Amino acid sequence: MLKEPTTGCLVQTGLIGSNYKISPPLKICFENLLENLERLELPSQVAAVLRSPYLQHVISCQRQRHMLQRLSLWLFQVLSAEITAEDENQQGVELLQLLINFTDFLQVNIPVCETWLADYLLTWNGLDYRPYILRIFTRCRIYQFQKLNDLILEPLRTLFFCSSVFFKCQLAYCFTELLRNYVILELPRYRGYVAMKKVRQAASVQAADHDVDDAWDPLYEYHEEHFEALQTIQSLIYYVDKVFAVGLQQERDNSLLMHLVLSFYEMVSHIHTKYNVPFTCLPCPGVVYRAVFSSNAMACSRMCSIIARYRNEYSSLKQSSEASNNMSDLSKQVTALNGYILDISNSLWRHKAFTTSKTPSVFNMPTEIVNATQVNLPNGSFSVHNHIALVGYARRFLVETQPEGKRVHPSLIRGNNRDTYLEFLKTERVDGVVDFISTFIKRSSNN
Repeated sequence: MLKEPTTGCLVQTGLIGSNYKISPPLKICFENLLENLERLELPSQVAAVLRSPYLQHVISCQRQRHMLQRLSLWLFQVLSAEITAEDENQQGVELLQLLINFTDFLQVNIPVCETWLADYLLTWNGLDYRPYILRIFTRCRIYQFQKLNDLILEPLRTLFFCSSVFFKCQLAYCFTELLRNYVILELPRYRGYVAMKKVRQAASVQAADHDVDDAWDPLYEYHEEHFEALQTIQSLIYYVDKVFAVGLQQERDNSLLMHLVLSFYEMVSHIHTKYNVPFTCLPCPGVVYRAVFSSNAMACSRMCSIIARYRNEYSSLKQSSEASNNMSDLSKQVTALNGYILDISNSLWRHKAFTTSKTPSVFNMPTEIVNATQVNLPNGSFSVHNHIALVGYARRFLVETQPEGKRVHPSLIRGNNRDTYLEFLKTERVDGVVDFISTFIKRSSNN
């Protein structure tokens, strides 16, 4: 299906008149490509574009609409014939890999591929061409969230909840990559496109249209009215947050899934300071507390680190002029963050986990229920040395620091020993817990 055009070489280009068009071969030197760029035309077999880096440069530089339409029409037909209508085969794999390489070169997805993807996902079994389908998904352009949800996210959500944990992990990774694509490439590109469009439409600059900067002129235009791209990103984060909360519960906090979920929030936790997005989003309680009270030290440590990182994020947002328009929502998020900080501090360090408090807390429950558990000293059961994920480190620390033969117990870690124990946790790479404590808890010299 993907046939190569006849090879040749652009020789004696100076003898060719400027009115003639040249069909480029697969192998030409870059100097000849530059000299004849304005006179190059695509070969009759448009599939050659996917194989030739020279033709890809032609597509990217010339930006002729008829060439893009030819390519789009051919892609939709061949994707429908080779992928949708057939089971997985080697020819389909090669086609999708070439398409992915092409979009990676352009750093933008082709709209017709998204149209095809939306149709294909309706009947996709989650198995055929999975790595390639998910890779194309991560390259989706930015749209109104409702459109993105209806066409792409909803079919994937259905597959997420009825598939194996391995598929969930792959899709969790792709959610992170989609968000990264949005904040690094799509958001600046769309902002530049909107700004350029406004300048071109302004009557005051019509006469000086040649001075308009075309740097943000997209290869493929946005065929829908102006929408809030930031709202799409924010809605996507909250959508993924809910999916992750249910997914972790469904898979009983699978360690690999938890790792990928936390990777998503590590990106979100500095989305303002690193990517200049004028907001951030907190993870829901169902994700935060499942990680903090997990039996996995990695999950507990990384969530503590994420919560500590949000402190700098919100401090920066308060000083941002763009975020000042939504101070009410920012205030609610800060209140929720303070609740997380108080709960984690009370459980890990202050031994006040189940102490009655007027403020909303995950530990707010009747005293009779706490007593019915018959747990000795329940307020310290989630402390930094009694926590189920950290008690192994506590025992190892005591074995290394106490006299040989002495019977050790986590209760021996108190006073100044706690600071030494925190240094030990840093050497064991459980530094997220240490970062949280050093960020939010003021310790006296005899702590």
